[in-house]
Amino acid sequence: MSIVSGYKKFKKYILTSSGFQLVSHWTKANTLEFDDGKTAQAKLGAIDGISSSRESNSDKIAASTALVSELNSDLGGNHFGHTVDGRPG
Repeated sequence: MSIVSGYKKFKKYILTSSGFQLVSHWTKANTLEFDDGKTAQAKLGAIDGISSSRESNSDKIAASTALVSELNSDLGGNHFGHTVDGRPG
C-alpha cells in the first residue's frame, strides 16, 4: 500500500424538494454573514486603510497592531486589578 499525495476536488449534491442542491464545505467572504446582516466581504471591503494615528476618528480606518499595542500598554494611569472577592475590577 502506498501513500497517495495530493487531493481531489469533488462536488456533493443533496436532493431537496426543489431538486439537487450543491453542498459547500467551504466558506467564502461573500457567503459569511454577521449578526448585522453584512457579509465579511462587505465589512472588510469597507476598510479604507490601516492607521497608527490616535487622532484618526474614521470608522473606515482600522487600527494598526502597533497602535493597539500602544493603547493596551498606556491606560492613562488606570490599571486592572481585583476586588476583595477576587473578581476583576
